[in-house]
Amino acid sequence: MSLAEIKHEIAALSPEEQEELRRFMIIERLRNDSAWKAELDRRIDDVRAGNYYTKEDLERIHAARLASDS
Repeated sequence: MSLAEIKHEIAALSPEEQEELRRFMIIERLRNDSAWKAELDRRIDDVRAGNYYTKEDLERIHAARLASDS
Protein backbone atom coordinates (compact mmCIF):
# COMPACT_ATOMS: atom_id res chain seq x y z
CA MET A 1 0.00 0.00 0.00
CA SER A 2 1.39 3.40 -0.94
CA LEU A 3 1.56 6.40 1.35
CA ALA A 4 -1.16 8.10 -0.72
CA GLU A 5 -3.44 5.09 -0.21
CA ILE A 6 -2.77 5.09 3.53
CA LYS A 7 -3.57 8.82 3.73
CA HIS A 8 -6.78 8.23 1.77
CA GLU A 9 -7.81 5.45 4.17
CA ILE A 10 -7.07 7.64 7.20
CA ALA A 11 -9.06 10.53 5.73
CA ALA A 12 -12.05 8.19 5.43
CA LEU A 13 -12.02 7.47 9.17
CA SER A 14 -14.30 9.30 11.58
CA PRO A 15 -12.67 11.95 13.81
CA GLU A 16 -12.89 9.52 16.75
CA GLU A 17 -11.17 6.77 14.76
CA GLN A 18 -8.49 9.19 13.59
CA GLU A 19 -7.83 10.17 17.21
CA GLU A 20 -7.65 6.52 18.23
CA LEU A 21 -5.16 5.87 15.41
CA ARG A 22 -3.10 8.92 16.42
CA ARG A 23 -2.87 7.69 20.02
CA PHE A 24 -2.01 4.18 18.86
CA MET A 25 0.81 5.51 16.66
CA ILE A 26 2.25 7.55 19.54
CA ILE A 27 2.22 4.53 21.83
CA GLU A 28 3.84 2.33 19.19
CA ARG A 29 6.57 4.90 18.54
CA LEU A 30 7.32 5.23 22.26
CA ARG A 31 7.26 1.48 22.77
CA ASN A 32 10.34 1.22 20.55
CA ASP A 33 12.18 4.24 22.00
CA SER A 34 14.95 3.13 24.39
CA ALA A 35 15.33 6.62 25.93
CA TRP A 36 11.61 6.73 26.69
CA LYS A 37 11.75 3.25 28.21
CA ALA A 38 14.69 4.26 30.41
CA GLU A 39 12.89 7.41 31.61
CA LEU A 40 9.72 5.43 32.34
CA ASP A 41 11.74 2.87 34.31
CA ARG A 42 13.41 5.69 36.27
CA ARG A 43 10.05 7.24 37.13
CA ILE A 44 8.59 3.91 38.20
CA ASP A 45 11.62 3.32 40.42
CA ASP A 46 11.13 6.78 41.96
CA VAL A 47 7.50 6.04 42.80
CA ARG A 48 8.36 2.65 44.24
CA ALA A 49 10.98 4.36 46.43
CA GLY A 50 8.35 6.81 47.67
CA ASN A 51 9.65 9.81 45.71
CA TYR A 52 6.59 11.41 44.17
CA TYR A 53 4.19 14.33 44.44
CA THR A 54 0.57 13.87 45.46
CA LYS A 55 -2.21 15.73 43.68
CA GLU A 56 -2.45 18.05 46.68
CA ASP A 57 1.31 18.74 46.53
CA LEU A 58 1.06 19.69 42.87
CA GLU A 59 -1.97 21.92 43.47
CA ARG A 60 -0.13 23.71 46.31
CA ILE A 61 3.02 24.18 44.18
CA HIS A 62 0.93 25.48 41.28
CA ALA A 63 -1.00 27.92 43.49
CA ALA A 64 2.22 29.22 45.03
CA ARG A 65 3.76 29.72 41.58
CA LEU A 66 0.67 31.61 40.37
CA ALA A 67 0.78 33.82 43.47
CA SER A 68 4.47 34.61 43.00
CA ASP A 69 3.92 35.49 39.32
CA SER A 70 1.24 38.07 40.20
